[in-house]
Parts: sequence; structure tokens; C-alpha cells
Amino acid sequence: MSVSVRDATLRWLDRVVIGWGLCPFARAPRLRPNALSLRVSEARNTATLLREVDTEIAALQQGPAETSLIVLPPIAPSELSDAHSDFAAFMRIGWDVEERVGKLAPGELQLALFHPAARCSLYDQGDATPADFVQRSPFPTLHFLRCKDIEMLAAGPSAALAASLPERNVARMRARGAPALAEEYARLAEE
Repeated sequence: MSVSVRDATLRWLDRVVIGWGLCPFARAPRLRPNALSLRVSEARNTATLLREVDTEIAALQQGPAETSLIVLPPIAPSELSDAHSDFAAFMRIGWDVEERVGKLAPGELQLALFHPAARCSLYDQGDATPADFVQRSPFPTLHFLRCKDIEMLAAGPSAALAASLPERNVARMRARGAPALAEEYARLAEE
């Protein structure tokens, strides 16, 4: 593959998530050494992916990582191939991962899913809307967040900002427009 999955993911994190202000809380762990764990998955099946998830869960429980991303690269035909091109297939994997998180770290971690073809609704088959891009990333990505960090933001001085992020993010994406967003996201994966 010509593009580095890791580099494309970091570009997305820096330019879009942090640069566009989609998550103002992402800047701090990105800047602190070892606070962000980014793993490009080597899994070819769900069982191996779940073992990678186990490793990330343990790392988040033991520190110093505060947040973790597991990115699924495009792979030769395997059990996980569909997850790269099909958002619904990736969501099914996400349910398996969510179940694993619930068993190994109940109440400790939350999972967020990002995908190149993410949709606000799995049932919407029309053109992508700007709101869909809030959940998009260059490659399928599992994002693990510590609940205590989320709770601290929700209860602290940033509570109002945290509560308003979903609506703000959709408004920011609408201002950019779906065609411009599609171009930008394609560039992230190609550079």
C-alpha cells in the first residue's frame, strides 16, 4: 500500500479532529508523550482483532495511555475485508468489540467508531450528508476513551462545550459542504 495507514490517521487526527475543532479535548493527549496509543491492526479475523483489543484495554487500564485508536488497514481477502469498504460490516465488528469492552472494562471505557463510509443512519443509502463526515476517518478506526476522562469533562468547566459538540460539529461540517469534505477526506488517505 502506498499510503501509510498510521500517517493518514495522524493527519486526520491533526487536521480534522483537532484542526477543525471537532474534539477540542483531543489536543492534550495528542501532545503528551505516550497519552495516545495508535495501533495499526495486523488482524485478519475477528478473534485476532479481539486479542488486539484486549491488549489496548490493558494498556488503558494500566496507563500511561489515555486514549487509544486501533486502525484497520485495507487487507487482502480475509474475514475482516468487508469491514474496510462496508460500514455495516464494520458496525457488526464494533458490536463484538463493545461486548469485549463490557466484559473486560465495564464502566471504564467507551468505544467510538469511525469509518470512511460512516453514515448517521445505516438505513440511509442516499448521497453522503455533511453530518456523516463527523464519524468519518481515512480507515476504519476503533477509538477507546476512558470513562473517567469523559465524566471529568462533563462535570468540569468544559461541560457546556462537551454538551454542545455534536450540534457544533454537524454545523461545522455543513458549512464546509459534502463535496469539499469528500475531497478533503480522500486527500487524507492519499497523501
